[in-house]
Amino acid sequence: MLRFLAENAMSYKLGPAHPGSKELERLAVIYAETFAESPWGERHDPRQVQKTLQHILDMPDAIFLMALDADSIPVGAMVGFSMDRKPELCARMMLRGRVLFIDELFVVASARGNGVAAMLVAGMISSAKIHGFHQAVVSTSIHEPVVRHLFLDHHGFTVAFEEDYIGRHLLPAAVLPTRRVVLVGSL
Repeated sequence: MLRFLAENAMSYKLGPAHPGSKELERLAVIYAETFAESPWGERHDPRQVQKTLQHILDMPDAIFLMALDADSIPVGAMVGFSMDRKPELCARMMLRGRVLFIDELFVVASARGNGVAAMLVAGMISSAKIHGFHQAVVSTSIHEPVVRHLFLDHHGFTVAFEEDYIGRHLLPAAVLPTRRVVLVGSL
């Protein structure tokens, strides 16, 4: 496990999630809470999220990292897998070689601002290189500056394109259009 010391002297550990691990239940709750917040306002059932996270963990090409606090309690995670699993993006982007699609990045509210997301991104990029990926793609809301900043400013990714997106929102209309930006970078 990699160790990371945040500016506020809180210690976080970074490591892989494991299939069937008890941490998945906690990560599913963090995911649902995170994406219920602005700018997403999405509705997710933690039980279904846990099943989805387990499914991703079962993929042979998945990279699933989690951040743990000093008490070994999960505070966030990042998930990626081969872009071959996203044929619509593959067709649009015409990238060659092994490309990682970074699917999710989420951190519990109480740990934000402590470098956890930056640690997860750096860990994902390092793990992707070890697993033979040469490029990575990230799709995020245009209203999410942290993810854009981490990938564009810290890791040299570029904007490939923007696209309309319909999310699973908590508001009564249940469907609200928004825009996403798709970023690509060499590893």
